[in-house]
Amino acid sequence: MRWLGAAMSLAAAFDLYALDGRALSSSPLRYPLLALAAAVLVALWMRRQRRHRAAIAEALRTGEQRLNLALVGSGDGLWDWNLVTGEIYRLRIAEMLGYHPSELPDDHSLRDQLIHPEDRDEVERRMAAAIAGRASYVAEYRMRARDGRWRWIHDQGNVVTRDDEGRPLRIAGTCRDVTERKTVEQELRLWATVFESSAEAVVVSDPRDRIVAINPAFSRMTGYAREEVLERPTSILHSQRHDPNFYRQLRQTLLDTGRWQGEVWQHRKNGDDFLAWVNVNAVRDEHDRITHYVLVAIDITQRKLDEERLRILANYDTLTELPNRSQFQERLAEALARMEAKGGELALIFADLDRFKQINDSLGHAIGDRLLQVVAQRLRGAVRRADLVARLGGDEFTVVMENAGGRERIRQVAERILGAFARPVHLEGHEIPVTTSIGISVYPRDGTTVEVLLKHADTAMYQAKSLGRNQLQFFTAEMSARAIERLSYETNLRRAEERGELELRYQPTLDLASDAVSGVEALLRWRHPERGLLAPKDFLEVAEDAGLIVPIGAWVLRTACAQAAAWQRRGLTPLEVAVNLSASQLRFENLADTVASALDRAGLAPELLLLELTESVVMEADSAAQSIARLYALKDLGVRLAIDDFGTGYSSLSYLKRLPIDTLKIDRSFVRDLLVSPQDAAIVEAIIAMARSLGLRVVAEGVETREQLDVLRRAGCHEVQGYYFSRPRPASEIPALVAGDAAGEETEPPARRTGSGG
Repeated sequence: MRWLGAAMSLAAAFDLYALDGRALSSSPLRYPLLALAAAVLVALWMRRQRRHRAAIAEALRTGEQRLNLALVGSGDGLWDWNLVTGEIYRLRIAEMLGYHPSELPDDHSLRDQLIHPEDRDEVERRMAAAIAGRASYVAEYRMRARDGRWRWIHDQGNVVTRDDEGRPLRIAGTCRDVTERKTVEQELRLWATVFESSAEAVVVSDPRDRIVAINPAFSRMTGYAREEVLERPTSILHSQRHDPNFYRQLRQTLLDTGRWQGEVWQHRKNGDDFLAWVNVNAVRDEHDRITHYVLVAIDITQRKLDEERLRILANYDTLTELPNRSQFQERLAEALARMEAKGGELALIFADLDRFKQINDSLGHAIGDRLLQVVAQRLRGAVRRADLVARLGGDEFTVVMENAGGRERIRQVAERILGAFARPVHLEGHEIPVTTSIGISVYPRDGTTVEVLLKHADTAMYQAKSLGRNQLQFFTAEMSARAIERLSYETNLRRAEERGELELRYQPTLDLASDAVSGVEALLRWRHPERGLLAPKDFLEVAEDAGLIVPIGAWVLRTACAQAAAWQRRGLTPLEVAVNLSASQLRFENLADTVASALDRAGLAPELLLLELTESVVMEADSAAQSIARLYALKDLGVRLAIDDFGTGYSSLSYLKRLPIDTLKIDRSFVRDLLVSPQDAAIVEAIIAMARSLGLRVVAEGVETREQLDVLRRAGCHEVQGYYFSRPRPASEIPALVAGDAAGEETEPPARRTGSGG
């Protein structure tokens, strides 16, 4: 107030001058003094104003600095929006996003530039609601920072100025970067979701081991609801399968290391135990004090059961529950190691069921499987408890005898095994005779490895089968040589077709009514590279064991049909060609397709093909119903069917009536003794009479003399076949024979037909 004091002093001077009798109004100094006084007054006032403004500015600077410091300290930004001019004042907002203040616009366009496009509409809606007075403005949205990343902003404000009519003039507020909080919240939501939706049971307990939290998976796994376990000890899950010492050690490991994991039996609410894989970890605070334990458990009971099943599947035969080949080889190797370490003999007994395939195919696989189960039981009952009994596959079984006790002791066990099958097996009304062939190899005499002992026992088993089956054989060196020879034989047979070593011979059939050749029977031969021309009896057993019967039979069928068609194209009278079918071929589901293909490729009429099967083949090939169904499928093609070797099989008239056959071929054994055996003569006459009554054609096989031919002619036999008329001949000789250029008895000894030829 100093300028006011100066003005008052100046006014007092004027008053004193007047008291001295001088009239101010008449003095020449009157106006200059007044001007001077006014100037002084103005100068003093202006100086005061400058000081006042400076003080205000300083106060504002101080206040703004303090506000800025406060905003820096709080992490907030300040904004003030003039709704009339559209200007927006911002403080600390640019710095919050990494910008310089000059880089941000001072109007509302900042929203379109920096706010995330997905958030703009919601921010606009909330701001409009606040300006309209419907609510305070609060929004959280994303803004792009200078580094290109999106930052979460918490924004809030209110209308601070209105006009006389209540219209909003200004709205102001603060904003804060809450990215870290949003990230934490997101992580918390994520972990909460994981906690709630996890398939693994999660339990949180305090340092006193009291449960403070569980997730739904825990309830599903244990049966306990949340309210049933909170504040209860985790020991409610303990199973009596573990003794108290187990849990003490677990607890001590947790205290020492802060973690534990392993398999634990746990206890459900309903009293059942289950096996769990458990991970426990200690949670510590900033002072390294344990605040909680987190237990994560997975129910592995089913997995363990599955693993056990897989182990059984991998090591045991599911049908018989005996060790399988893999487990057998592993345990035999372990037994050999023990024998090598302490000495002693070990016997490997290899048992293969006789004719099991026939049983399996004729009675069905279900009965075959049950039969194998009975075999396994009888084998286990015939050997010592310590002996290993295994199923290698199919109908092959082995017995391993450690400390065998010498050859005689081994023989006794093997004979006991043979004796175990002396009684037939009764299954579903069937009495099934079962025998087995046994081969034996002995460690260390016959080998010292799993592979060698198994190979030698298998060789001895095949020797037992070749000697008539249902017996035992010990391995010898001579057997090994024969086995090698057999393997070579099989190898050559596999390549016989591609090498062109397979041949057909054709034996004519004579029609007794016209004395003309009515047909031929195709008979297989193998021209062995070393042994020369072989009949089927010399190699069909090897072909059967090697699984070559079906492809060889298909070759015979194709070749015979092609040859018959070729004769016909050369002008020869159409001849019926007969082809033998084996049991393996009749079991083949696509037999009808194979026959149809052979006929089509050759261009041969179906009625010129005669397919011959023995009674035993029909019965052994499969179930009777399936066999008959396949025969009817063949008949539908238009081919003719014959029962070969009739009289040596089942010879059941009721069975014969069910077969769609055209021809009966009388077995050569009855024709051979036709002149010396009244019984055979009566059988032949009965077969011919029966066939005629059924409308079947009759062919007599093995006719070797004129006298046999005369008897058959008088009995009414339709056709004959045999060495009296012709031996089997190459295809090139048949046209001349049909033309009547060949005659005379044949000298080649007859050979019994087997499978795809004779």
